[in-house]
Amino acid sequence: MNREQFEALRDYEGKVIRGDVRFQGRQPGRPILTAGDIRISNADEVDLRLHINLNTESTAVNITVSAPGTGPVCRLDIRHTVHGEAGRTHKHSLKTASDPKRNLPYAEERPDLEDFTPRQAFDEFCRLAKIEFQGEWREPDDES
Repeated sequence: MNREQFEALRDYEGKVIRGDVRFQGRQPGRPILTAGDIRISNADEVDLRLHINLNTESTAVNITVSAPGTGPVCRLDIRHTVHGEAGRTHKHSLKTASDPKRNLPYAEERPDLEDFTPRQAFDEFCRLAKIEFQGEWREPDDES
């Protein structure tokens, strides 16, 4: 996938998540919860999958869209690892066709998202990517 294909897909308004967001992974001593392999339906039938990681200790949120066979095509990190001058809260996007193999090396600072909850981050990500969410969001504390 190149930048032009990525932008066309990002800007396409018919994307839908019909599946639920349910976090898993609560294990003793492990603060990471994951909701993964959530399909993003689209008219072009490009296989896109959403993954969300939450760190319950640091409150870091990581939302990534991947295309199987290509790799990650965009990512939103909130209170996550510092990424150069973009800081801990930033958005990665595909610039070149080789970026998925390089784990999306370019990041744009997004300090306006610093105080977002995981749900607010997800909603903003969906708004930016023009994804309609039709599933159920289960707060991590609701998970067994």
